[in-house]
Amino acid sequence: MNFFTVIPNFQGQGKPIPSPNIELFGDSMFLSRKAPWVLNCENQMAYGFVEFIRLVNNLKTTEEASQFILDKTGILLEPDEFKCKKHVPQNIDSFKPEKPKRISKEPDTEISFDFSDEELKEAGVEQSSSETTQNYKKLPQKQQKAFEIEEEEEIYKLQKKYNWLGDLIKSEKIIRKTASKSIVWREPLITYLGFPVIKKNTLNLIQGQFGSHKSRLASFFASLLLTHNKEGKLGFKVGSSTRSAVAIIDSERSISEELPYALAQMNKHTKLDLESDITFFCTSIKNIPREHRQRAIKQYCRYVEVHALFKPLIILDVASDCIQDFNSITESNQLLDFLGNLCEEHDATVLMIIHENQGTTKARGHLGSEAANKSSNVFGISQIHLQDGTKTELIRVNFVKSRMSKQIPPLYLKYSDKLQDFEKATPQEVKQLKRDTEQSAPTEKVANEVSLMLGEIGVIKEQKDLVKHLTVKFDCSIGTIKSRLKSVEEDQLILTNNKGHKCKLKAISVSGKATKYQLVEI
Repeated sequence: MNFFTVIPNFQGQGKPIPSPNIELFGDSMFLSRKAPWVLNCENQMAYGFVEFIRLVNNLKTTEEASQFILDKTGILLEPDEFKCKKHVPQNIDSFKPEKPKRISKEPDTEISFDFSDEELKEAGVEQSSSETTQNYKKLPQKQQKAFEIEEEEEIYKLQKKYNWLGDLIKSEKIIRKTASKSIVWREPLITYLGFPVIKKNTLNLIQGQFGSHKSRLASFFASLLLTHNKEGKLGFKVGSSTRSAVAIIDSERSISEELPYALAQMNKHTKLDLESDITFFCTSIKNIPREHRQRAIKQYCRYVEVHALFKPLIILDVASDCIQDFNSITESNQLLDFLGNLCEEHDATVLMIIHENQGTTKARGHLGSEAANKSSNVFGISQIHLQDGTKTELIRVNFVKSRMSKQIPPLYLKYSDKLQDFEKATPQEVKQLKRDTEQSAPTEKVANEVSLMLGEIGVIKEQKDLVKHLTVKFDCSIGTIKSRLKSVEEDQLILTNNKGHKCKLKAISVSGKATKYQLVEI
Protein backbone atom coordinates (compact mmCIF):
# COMPACT_ATOMS: atom_id res chain seq x y z
CA MET A 1 0.00 0.00 0.00
CA ASN A 2 1.54 3.31 -1.13
CA PHE A 3 0.89 6.75 0.39
CA PHE A 4 1.39 10.04 -1.37
CA THR A 5 1.19 13.59 -0.08
CA VAL A 6 -0.86 15.80 -2.37
CA ILE A 7 -1.33 19.59 -2.39
CA PRO A 8 -4.61 20.23 -4.25
CA ASN A 9 -4.32 23.88 -5.35
CA PHE A 10 -2.01 26.87 -5.23
CA GLN A 11 -2.45 30.59 -5.63
CA GLY A 12 0.29 33.16 -5.33
CA GLN A 13 3.68 32.21 -3.94
CA GLY A 14 3.22 28.66 -2.86
CA LYS A 15 0.29 29.22 -0.51
CA PRO A 16 -2.05 26.21 -0.62
CA ILE A 17 -5.79 26.76 -0.89
CA PRO A 18 -7.92 23.74 0.08
CA SER A 19 -10.33 22.50 -2.53
CA PRO A 20 -13.88 21.93 -1.22
CA ASN A 21 -14.56 19.39 -3.97
CA ILE A 22 -14.53 15.98 -2.30
CA GLU A 23 -14.99 14.27 -5.67
CA LEU A 24 -11.63 15.58 -6.83
CA PHE A 25 -9.89 12.25 -6.60
CA GLY A 26 -12.63 9.98 -7.87
CA ASP A 27 -12.36 6.54 -6.28
CA SER A 28 -9.63 7.52 -3.83
CA MET A 29 -10.36 7.66 -0.14
CA PHE A 30 -9.59 10.60 2.14
CA LEU A 31 -8.21 9.78 5.57
CA SER A 32 -8.30 11.79 8.77
CA ARG A 33 -5.44 13.87 10.18
CA LYS A 34 -5.98 11.91 13.41
CA ALA A 35 -4.39 8.77 12.02
CA PRO A 36 -0.89 8.19 13.52
CA TRP A 37 0.79 7.91 10.13
CA VAL A 38 -0.67 11.32 9.20
CA LEU A 39 0.92 12.97 12.20
CA ASN A 40 4.24 11.47 11.14
CA CYS A 41 4.20 13.25 7.82
CA GLU A 42 6.31 16.43 7.80
CA ASN A 43 4.39 17.88 4.89
CA GLN A 44 1.43 18.26 7.22
CA MET A 45 3.50 20.73 9.23
CA ALA A 46 5.07 22.37 6.17
CA TYR A 47 1.92 23.39 4.35
CA GLY A 48 -0.83 23.33 6.95
CA PHE A 49 -3.19 21.45 4.65
CA VAL A 50 -2.52 18.24 2.78
CA GLU A 51 -4.62 15.29 1.76
CA PHE A 52 -3.64 11.68 2.07
CA ILE A 53 -4.76 9.09 -0.38
CA ARG A 54 -4.84 5.35 -0.04
CA LEU A 55 -4.59 4.00 -3.56
CA VAL A 56 -7.41 1.80 -4.73
CA ASN A 57 -6.81 -1.73 -5.91
CA ASN A 58 -6.83 -0.89 -9.61
CA LEU A 59 -3.72 1.31 -9.19
CA LYS A 60 -1.17 -1.49 -9.18
CA THR A 61 2.15 0.32 -9.31
CA THR A 62 3.74 3.45 -7.90
CA GLU A 63 4.20 4.85 -11.43
CA GLU A 64 0.55 4.34 -12.25
CA ALA A 65 -0.48 5.94 -8.94
CA SER A 66 1.86 8.88 -9.50
CA GLN A 67 0.43 9.55 -12.95
CA PHE A 68 -3.10 9.32 -11.57
CA ILE A 69 -2.35 11.96 -8.92
CA LEU A 70 -0.50 14.21 -11.35
CA ASP A 71 -3.43 14.11 -13.77
CA LYS A 72 -5.90 14.95 -11.05
CA THR A 73 -4.03 17.65 -9.13
CA GLY A 74 -0.96 18.81 -11.04
CA ILE A 75 1.19 18.62 -7.87
CA LEU A 76 2.89 15.61 -6.36
CA LEU A 77 5.35 15.70 -3.48
CA GLU A 78 7.07 12.53 -2.39
CA PRO A 79 7.00 12.10 1.42
CA ASP A 80 10.76 12.44 1.87
CA GLU A 81 11.86 14.36 -1.17
CA PHE A 82 10.11 17.79 -1.25
CA LYS A 83 10.54 18.17 -5.00
CA CYS A 84 7.96 19.74 -7.24
CA LYS A 85 7.32 17.06 -9.87
CA LYS A 86 4.89 19.10 -11.91
CA HIS A 87 2.93 22.31 -11.52
CA VAL A 88 0.06 23.22 -13.81
CA PRO A 89 -2.02 25.76 -11.77
CA GLN A 90 -1.63 29.48 -12.50
CA ASN A 91 0.59 31.94 -10.63
CA ILE A 92 3.05 29.41 -9.26
CA ASP A 93 5.87 29.65 -11.77
CA SER A 94 8.25 30.75 -9.03
CA PHE A 95 7.08 28.20 -6.49
CA LYS A 96 9.98 26.33 -4.93
CA PRO A 97 9.10 23.82 -2.22
CA GLU A 98 11.36 24.03 0.79
CA LYS A 99 12.12 21.99 3.83
CA PRO A 100 9.16 22.06 6.29
CA LYS A 101 8.95 25.18 8.41
CA ARG A 102 7.09 25.79 11.62
CA ILE A 103 3.60 27.12 11.00
CA SER A 104 0.95 28.44 13.32
CA LYS A 105 -2.30 28.02 11.46
CA GLU A 106 -4.40 24.92 11.93
CA PRO A 107 -5.98 23.52 8.75
CA ASP A 108 -9.64 24.29 8.16
CA THR A 109 -11.34 21.34 9.82
CA GLU A 110 -14.36 21.56 7.56
CA ILE A 111 -12.35 21.18 4.36
CA SER A 112 -9.76 18.71 5.64
CA PHE A 113 -12.34 15.90 5.54
CA ASP A 114 -12.10 14.94 9.21
CA PHE A 115 -13.83 11.60 9.73
CA SER A 116 -15.29 10.29 12.96
CA ASP A 117 -13.59 7.53 14.92
CA GLU A 118 -16.27 5.08 13.73
CA GLU A 119 -15.72 6.00 10.06
CA LEU A 120 -11.98 5.59 10.39
CA LYS A 121 -12.43 2.23 12.08
CA GLU A 122 -14.65 1.07 9.21
CA ALA A 123 -11.98 2.25 6.79
CA GLY A 124 -9.41 0.10 8.55
CA VAL A 125 -7.28 2.99 9.76
CA GLU A 126 -5.46 2.55 13.07
CA GLN A 127 -5.78 5.67 15.22
CA SER A 128 -3.92 4.88 18.39
CA SER A 129 -0.57 3.51 19.32
CA SER A 130 -1.67 2.86 22.91
CA GLU A 131 -0.98 -0.85 22.63
CA THR A 132 2.56 -0.14 21.50
CA THR A 133 2.96 2.36 24.32
CA GLN A 134 1.78 -0.13 26.91
CA ASN A 135 4.15 -2.85 25.72
CA TYR A 136 7.25 -0.82 24.89
CA LYS A 137 8.94 -1.94 28.14
CA LYS A 138 9.03 -5.44 26.72
CA LEU A 139 11.32 -4.19 23.94
CA PRO A 140 15.14 -4.28 24.22
CA GLN A 141 16.62 -1.12 25.78
CA LYS A 142 17.89 0.21 22.44
CA GLN A 143 14.45 -0.11 20.90
CA GLN A 144 12.86 1.52 23.98
CA LYS A 145 15.09 4.56 23.47
CA ALA A 146 14.09 4.77 19.81
CA PHE A 147 10.44 4.53 20.79
CA GLU A 148 10.80 7.40 23.33
CA ILE A 149 12.53 9.62 20.76
CA GLU A 150 9.75 8.94 18.27
CA GLU A 151 7.14 9.76 20.89
CA GLU A 152 8.86 13.07 21.75
CA GLU A 153 8.91 13.99 18.06
CA GLU A 154 5.18 13.30 17.83
CA ILE A 155 4.49 15.59 20.80
CA TYR A 156 6.69 18.32 19.31
CA LYS A 157 4.86 18.13 16.00
CA LEU A 158 1.50 18.42 17.74
CA GLN A 159 2.75 21.44 19.67
CA LYS A 160 3.77 23.08 16.41
CA LYS A 161 0.46 22.21 14.82
CA TYR A 162 -1.58 23.93 17.55
CA ASN A 163 0.69 26.94 18.01
CA TRP A 164 -1.49 30.01 17.37
CA LEU A 165 1.05 32.67 18.32
CA GLY A 166 1.79 33.48 14.68
CA ASP A 167 -1.89 34.20 13.99
CA LEU A 168 -2.22 36.37 17.09
CA ILE A 169 0.84 38.43 16.16
CA LYS A 170 -0.45 38.81 12.60
CA SER A 171 -3.80 40.07 13.92
CA GLU A 172 -2.01 42.46 16.27
CA LYS A 173 -0.08 43.99 13.40
CA ILE A 174 -3.26 44.50 11.37
CA ILE A 175 -5.04 46.12 14.32
CA ARG A 176 -2.11 48.43 15.11
CA LYS A 177 -1.72 49.49 11.48
CA THR A 178 -5.44 50.16 11.03
CA ALA A 179 -5.82 52.01 14.34
CA SER A 180 -2.92 54.32 13.50
CA LYS A 181 -4.80 55.64 10.46
CA SER A 182 -8.08 57.45 10.00
CA ILE A 183 -10.85 54.84 10.18
CA VAL A 184 -13.02 54.87 7.06
CA TRP A 185 -16.29 53.10 7.74
CA ARG A 186 -17.73 51.08 4.91
CA GLU A 187 -21.17 52.03 3.71
CA PRO A 188 -23.85 49.97 5.53
CA LEU A 189 -26.08 47.60 3.61
CA ILE A 190 -29.27 49.10 5.09
CA THR A 191 -29.98 52.23 7.14
CA TYR A 192 -33.08 53.41 9.01
CA LEU A 193 -33.56 57.19 9.38
CA GLY A 194 -29.85 57.53 8.67
CA PHE A 195 -28.81 55.01 11.35
CA PRO A 196 -26.92 51.90 10.15
CA VAL A 197 -29.07 48.87 11.03
CA ILE A 198 -27.43 46.16 8.89
CA LYS A 199 -23.72 46.68 8.29
CA LYS A 200 -21.50 44.65 6.00
CA ASN A 201 -19.75 41.58 7.40
CA THR A 202 -21.77 41.47 10.62
CA LEU A 203 -24.05 39.07 12.46
CA ASN A 204 -27.63 40.35 12.85
CA LEU A 205 -30.71 38.96 14.56
CA ILE A 206 -34.51 39.21 14.24
CA GLN A 207 -36.39 37.85 17.25
CA GLY A 208 -40.08 37.65 18.01
CA GLN A 209 -43.01 35.51 19.16
CA PHE A 210 -44.90 33.08 16.95
CA GLY A 211 -46.77 34.88 14.13
CA SER A 212 -45.05 38.23 14.64
CA HIS A 213 -43.94 38.63 10.98
CA LYS A 214 -40.26 37.80 11.55
CA SER A 215 -39.88 36.12 8.15
CA ARG A 216 -41.74 38.95 6.40
CA LEU A 217 -39.35 41.49 7.91
CA ALA A 218 -36.39 39.45 6.66
CA SER A 219 -38.00 39.21 3.20
CA PHE A 220 -38.54 42.98 3.28
CA PHE A 221 -34.82 43.53 3.86
CA ALA A 222 -34.02 41.00 1.11
CA SER A 223 -36.25 42.78 -1.42
CA LEU A 224 -34.62 46.13 -0.60
CA LEU A 225 -31.19 44.70 -1.38
CA LEU A 226 -32.24 42.75 -4.48
CA THR A 227 -33.99 45.75 -6.06
CA HIS A 228 -31.24 48.12 -4.89
CA ASN A 229 -33.98 50.59 -3.99
CA LYS A 230 -32.03 53.81 -3.33
CA GLU A 231 -35.19 55.79 -2.62
CA GLY A 232 -35.94 53.52 0.29
CA LYS A 233 -39.13 52.38 1.93
CA LEU A 234 -40.66 52.89 5.39
CA GLY A 235 -37.56 54.85 6.41
CA PHE A 236 -35.15 52.10 5.34
CA LYS A 237 -32.60 52.70 2.58
CA VAL A 238 -29.83 50.68 0.93
CA GLY A 239 -26.36 52.12 0.47
CA SER A 240 -25.88 54.05 -2.76
CA SER A 241 -22.88 51.92 -3.74
CA THR A 242 -24.02 48.72 -2.05
CA ARG A 243 -24.90 45.61 -4.03
CA SER A 244 -25.62 42.32 -2.33
CA ALA A 245 -26.88 38.87 -3.20
CA VAL A 246 -29.36 37.13 -0.88
CA ALA A 247 -29.40 33.49 0.23
CA ILE A 248 -32.35 32.20 2.30
CA ILE A 249 -31.93 28.94 4.24
CA ASP A 250 -35.36 27.94 5.55
CA SER A 251 -36.23 25.23 8.06
CA GLU A 252 -39.98 25.54 8.73
CA ARG A 253 -42.01 26.05 5.55
CA SER A 254 -42.84 23.29 3.07
CA ILE A 255 -40.87 23.31 -0.19
CA SER A 256 -43.95 22.36 -2.20
CA GLU A 257 -46.25 25.25 -1.24
CA GLU A 258 -45.44 27.54 1.72
CA LEU A 259 -41.87 28.55 0.88
CA PRO A 260 -42.51 28.99 -2.89
CA TYR A 261 -45.59 31.10 -2.09
CA ALA A 262 -43.58 33.36 0.25
CA LEU A 263 -40.91 33.81 -2.44
CA ALA A 264 -43.54 34.55 -5.09
CA GLN A 265 -44.99 37.29 -2.87
CA MET A 266 -41.52 38.78 -2.35
CA ASN A 267 -40.85 38.60 -6.07
CA LYS A 268 -43.80 40.88 -6.80
CA HIS A 269 -41.45 43.63 -5.62
CA THR A 270 -38.10 42.25 -6.84
CA LYS A 271 -39.15 41.05 -10.34
CA LEU A 272 -36.37 38.44 -10.48
CA ASP A 273 -36.03 35.37 -12.64
CA LEU A 274 -36.31 33.01 -9.68
CA GLU A 275 -35.08 30.01 -11.67
CA SER A 276 -31.76 31.43 -12.80
CA ASP A 277 -30.93 34.74 -11.12
CA ILE A 278 -27.45 34.60 -9.57
CA THR A 279 -28.18 37.31 -7.01
CA PHE A 280 -30.78 35.18 -5.23
CA PHE A 281 -30.50 31.72 -3.67
CA CYS A 282 -32.94 29.75 -1.56
CA THR A 283 -33.01 26.25 -0.07
CA SER A 284 -34.52 24.29 2.80
CA ILE A 285 -32.92 22.09 5.46
CA LYS A 286 -36.30 20.79 6.62
CA ASN A 287 -35.69 17.29 5.27
CA ILE A 288 -32.09 17.03 6.51
CA PRO A 289 -31.62 15.24 9.87
CA ARG A 290 -30.82 17.71 12.63
CA GLU A 291 -27.48 16.15 13.47
CA HIS A 292 -26.28 16.90 9.92
CA ARG A 293 -27.82 20.34 9.39
CA GLN A 294 -24.89 22.44 10.58
CA ARG A 295 -22.51 20.70 8.17
CA ALA A 296 -25.07 21.01 5.35
CA ILE A 297 -25.42 24.76 5.99
CA LYS A 298 -21.65 25.22 5.85
CA GLN A 299 -21.51 23.42 2.50
CA TYR A 300 -24.37 25.52 1.07
CA CYS A 301 -22.84 28.79 2.28
CA ARG A 302 -19.60 27.94 0.48
CA TYR A 303 -21.61 27.04 -2.63
CA VAL A 304 -23.34 30.46 -2.53
CA GLU A 305 -20.03 32.22 -1.99
CA VAL A 306 -18.65 30.69 -5.18
CA HIS A 307 -21.70 31.21 -7.41
CA ALA A 308 -23.25 34.50 -6.22
CA LEU A 309 -22.71 37.61 -8.33
CA PHE A 310 -22.23 39.76 -5.19
CA LYS A 311 -21.23 39.04 -1.61
CA PRO A 312 -24.34 37.56 0.04
CA LEU A 313 -26.69 38.39 2.88
CA ILE A 314 -27.36 34.93 4.34
CA ILE A 315 -30.76 34.60 6.08
CA LEU A 316 -31.18 31.65 8.48
CA ASP A 317 -34.91 31.13 9.06
CA VAL A 318 -34.89 29.90 11.81
CA ALA A 319 -31.38 29.67 13.28
CA SER A 320 -32.39 27.43 16.20
CA ASP A 321 -33.31 24.69 13.70
CA CYS A 322 -29.80 24.73 12.26
CA ILE A 323 -28.40 22.70 15.16
CA GLN A 324 -29.55 19.64 17.04
CA ASP A 325 -29.90 21.31 20.46
CA PHE A 326 -30.27 25.10 20.75
CA ASN A 327 -29.44 24.83 24.47
CA SER A 328 -26.10 23.19 23.74
CA ILE A 329 -23.21 25.55 24.45
CA THR A 330 -20.90 23.58 22.15
CA GLU A 331 -23.27 23.42 19.17
CA SER A 332 -24.34 27.06 19.57
CA ASN A 333 -20.76 28.29 19.71
CA GLN A 334 -19.75 26.16 16.73
CA LEU A 335 -22.54 27.61 14.59
CA LEU A 336 -21.91 31.21 15.68
CA ASP A 337 -18.14 30.84 15.22
CA PHE A 338 -18.70 29.55 11.69
CA LEU A 339 -21.10 32.40 10.87
CA GLY A 340 -18.69 34.91 12.37
CA ASN A 341 -15.91 33.47 10.21
CA LEU A 342 -18.11 33.88 7.12
CA CYS A 343 -18.47 37.57 7.96
CA GLU A 344 -14.84 38.19 8.88
CA GLU A 345 -12.97 36.20 6.25
CA HIS A 346 -15.46 35.65 3.42
CA ASP A 347 -17.11 39.09 3.26
CA ALA A 348 -20.63 37.76 3.91
CA THR A 349 -23.37 39.25 6.13
CA VAL A 350 -25.68 37.07 8.22
CA LEU A 351 -29.27 37.68 9.38
CA MET A 352 -30.55 35.08 11.87
CA ILE A 353 -34.21 34.61 12.82
CA ILE A 354 -34.99 33.11 16.25
CA HIS A 355 -38.24 32.64 18.18
CA GLU A 356 -38.63 34.29 21.57
CA ASN A 357 -39.54 32.29 24.67
CA GLN A 358 -43.28 32.39 25.29
CA GLY A 359 -44.31 35.52 27.18
CA THR A 360 -40.81 37.04 27.23
CA THR A 361 -38.57 39.11 24.97
CA LYS A 362 -35.63 36.70 25.24
CA ALA A 363 -34.53 34.75 22.17
CA ARG A 364 -34.87 30.98 22.62
CA GLY A 365 -32.15 28.87 24.23
CA HIS A 366 -28.43 29.36 24.70
CA LEU A 367 -28.18 29.98 20.96
CA GLY A 368 -30.59 32.92 21.27
CA SER A 369 -28.66 34.43 24.18
CA GLU A 370 -25.28 34.15 22.46
CA ALA A 371 -26.68 35.27 19.10
CA ALA A 372 -27.97 38.46 20.73
CA ASN A 373 -24.60 39.02 22.42
CA LYS A 374 -22.57 38.54 19.24
CA SER A 375 -24.91 40.35 16.83
CA SER A 376 -24.17 43.93 15.83
CA ASN A 377 -27.88 44.68 15.40
CA VAL A 378 -30.91 43.01 17.01
CA PHE A 379 -34.48 43.63 15.82
CA GLY A 380 -37.42 42.75 18.06
CA ILE A 381 -40.72 42.47 16.21
CA SER A 382 -44.11 42.01 17.87
CA GLN A 383 -47.83 42.14 17.11
CA ILE A 384 -49.30 44.57 19.62
CA HIS A 385 -52.09 43.36 21.95
CA LEU A 386 -54.47 45.35 24.15
CA GLN A 387 -54.71 44.80 27.90
CA ASP A 388 -57.56 42.29 27.45
CA GLY A 389 -55.43 40.24 25.02
CA THR A 390 -57.11 41.49 21.85
CA LYS A 391 -54.66 41.55 18.92
CA THR A 392 -54.38 44.86 17.11
CA GLU A 393 -53.32 45.29 13.50
CA LEU A 394 -50.24 47.27 14.50
CA ILE A 395 -46.75 45.77 14.51
CA ARG A 396 -43.89 47.26 16.50
CA VAL A 397 -40.26 46.90 15.40
CA ASN A 398 -37.89 47.62 18.26
CA PHE A 399 -34.22 48.26 17.57
CA VAL A 400 -33.15 46.28 20.62
CA LYS A 401 -29.46 46.61 19.92
CA SER A 402 -27.54 48.77 17.50
CA ARG A 403 -23.81 48.62 18.05
CA MET A 404 -22.06 51.98 17.67
CA SER A 405 -25.36 53.86 17.21
CA LYS A 406 -27.51 55.74 19.69
CA GLN A 407 -30.92 54.39 20.69
CA ILE A 408 -33.20 54.24 17.63
CA PRO A 409 -36.94 54.97 18.13
CA PRO A 410 -39.33 52.06 17.46
CA LEU A 411 -41.10 51.70 14.14
CA TYR A 412 -44.86 51.03 13.94
CA LEU A 413 -46.14 49.13 10.92
CA LYS A 414 -49.24 47.42 9.56
CA TYR A 415 -49.39 44.47 7.19
CA SER A 416 -51.61 45.08 4.18
CA ASP A 417 -53.23 41.97 2.69
CA LYS A 418 -54.07 44.02 -0.38
CA LEU A 419 -50.48 45.14 -0.99
CA GLN A 420 -48.99 41.93 0.42
CA ASP A 421 -46.46 44.16 2.15
CA PHE A 422 -45.82 46.36 5.18
CA GLU A 423 -47.11 49.90 5.37
CA LYS A 424 -46.38 52.55 7.98
CA ALA A 425 -48.90 53.24 10.75
CA THR A 426 -50.20 56.82 10.92
CA PRO A 427 -49.21 59.08 13.86
CA GLN A 428 -52.85 59.11 15.01
CA GLU A 429 -52.96 55.30 15.06
CA VAL A 430 -49.77 55.19 17.11
CA LYS A 431 -51.05 57.74 19.65
CA GLN A 432 -54.34 55.90 20.03
CA LEU A 433 -52.50 52.62 20.43
CA LYS A 434 -50.36 54.02 23.24
CA ARG A 435 -53.47 55.21 25.06
CA ASP A 436 -55.24 51.89 24.54
CA THR A 437 -52.32 49.88 25.90
CA GLU A 438 -51.61 51.99 29.00
CA GLN A 439 -51.71 49.79 32.06
CA SER A 440 -52.07 52.48 34.74
CA ALA A 441 -53.67 55.92 34.74
CA PRO A 442 -55.03 55.78 31.17
CA THR A 443 -54.63 59.13 29.44
CA GLU A 444 -58.34 59.57 28.69
CA LYS A 445 -59.30 58.99 32.32
CA VAL A 446 -56.62 61.42 33.49
CA ALA A 447 -58.02 63.97 31.00
CA ASN A 448 -61.53 63.57 32.44
CA GLU A 449 -60.22 64.10 35.96
CA VAL A 450 -58.30 67.22 34.85
CA SER A 451 -61.57 68.58 33.35
CA LEU A 452 -63.19 68.33 36.79
CA MET A 453 -60.26 69.99 38.59
CA LEU A 454 -59.88 72.88 36.12
CA GLY A 455 -63.48 73.12 34.94
CA GLU A 456 -64.23 76.46 36.59
CA ILE A 457 -63.54 79.41 34.31
CA GLY A 458 -60.22 81.06 35.09
CA VAL A 459 -58.97 78.29 37.41
CA ILE A 460 -55.22 77.77 37.25
CA LYS A 461 -53.43 75.12 39.28
CA GLU A 462 -49.77 74.39 39.79
CA GLN A 463 -48.44 71.14 38.40
CA LYS A 464 -47.51 69.84 41.86
CA ASP A 465 -51.14 70.16 43.04
CA LEU A 466 -52.49 68.35 39.98
CA VAL A 467 -49.85 65.62 40.28
CA LYS A 468 -50.47 65.11 44.01
CA HIS A 469 -54.23 64.65 43.46
CA LEU A 470 -53.88 62.40 40.39
CA THR A 471 -51.23 60.08 41.87
CA VAL A 472 -53.58 59.37 44.78
CA LYS A 473 -56.58 59.03 42.48
CA PHE A 474 -54.93 56.50 40.13
CA ASP A 475 -52.46 54.97 42.61
CA CYS A 476 -49.44 55.46 40.33
CA SER A 477 -46.08 57.21 40.25
CA ILE A 478 -45.39 60.93 39.81
CA GLY A 479 -43.52 60.19 36.56
CA THR A 480 -46.56 58.38 35.11
CA ILE A 481 -48.88 61.31 35.85
CA LYS A 482 -46.45 63.86 34.40
CA SER A 483 -46.23 61.74 31.26
CA ARG A 484 -50.04 61.57 30.98
CA LEU A 485 -50.41 65.34 31.42
CA LYS A 486 -47.85 65.87 28.69
CA SER A 487 -49.80 63.55 26.36
CA VAL A 488 -53.09 65.34 27.08
CA GLU A 489 -51.50 68.68 26.18
CA GLU A 490 -49.39 67.63 23.16
CA ASP A 491 -52.08 65.41 21.61
CA GLN A 492 -54.62 68.25 22.17
CA LEU A 493 -57.28 65.97 23.61
CA ILE A 494 -60.73 67.55 23.75
CA LEU A 495 -61.80 68.42 27.32
CA THR A 496 -64.95 70.17 28.56
CA ASN A 497 -65.36 72.81 31.27
CA ASN A 498 -68.26 73.22 33.70
CA LYS A 499 -70.28 75.06 31.04
CA GLY A 500 -69.90 72.21 28.55
CA HIS A 501 -67.60 74.17 26.26
CA LYS A 502 -64.81 72.36 24.40
CA CYS A 503 -61.35 73.09 25.76
CA LYS A 504 -57.78 71.97 25.60
CA LEU A 505 -55.15 71.78 28.34
CA LYS A 506 -52.47 74.47 28.32
CA ALA A 507 -49.22 74.42 30.32
CA ILE A 508 -47.90 77.78 31.52
CA SER A 509 -44.13 77.57 31.88
CA VAL A 510 -41.99 80.51 32.97
CA SER A 511 -38.29 80.19 33.63
CA GLY A 512 -37.55 79.98 37.35
CA LYS A 513 -41.21 79.47 38.32
CA ALA A 514 -43.43 76.43 38.87
CA THR A 515 -45.33 75.07 35.86
CA LYS A 516 -49.07 75.73 35.95
CA TYR A 517 -52.05 74.35 33.99
CA GLN A 518 -55.37 75.81 32.83
CA LEU A 519 -58.16 74.99 30.36
CA VAL A 520 -58.45 77.15 27.25
CA GLU A 521 -61.64 77.15 25.23
CA ILE A 522 -61.33 76.18 21.59
